Amino acid sequence: MDKDLGVSDVRLRQAYQRTFVGEDGGLVLRDLKNRCFEYDTTLQHIPDAINFANEGKRQTMLHIKGMMSSEGMKAAIDEEEEEGM
Repeated sequence: MDKDLGVSDVRLRQAYQRTFVGEDGGLVLRDLKNRCFEYDTTLQHIPDAINFANEGKRQTMLHIKGMMSSEGMKAAIDEEEEEGM
């Protein structure tokens, strides 16, 4: 359960999936992937404030992608089932 929101991880993952599915959601997600450096590392040999800020953007994008993954959903469901037993 996400302690901050008071909802299960499964429910939260489902909300992410509903948010980014469909034409508009897909468009927003593609824009975020480009703006948030999903495909490129932002840390160079000499880190500075801009690199750290960009890495924060990248981590946000990776979090969204992880919340929408089928592997993450399966793990969340398995965890809920274990907690319920």
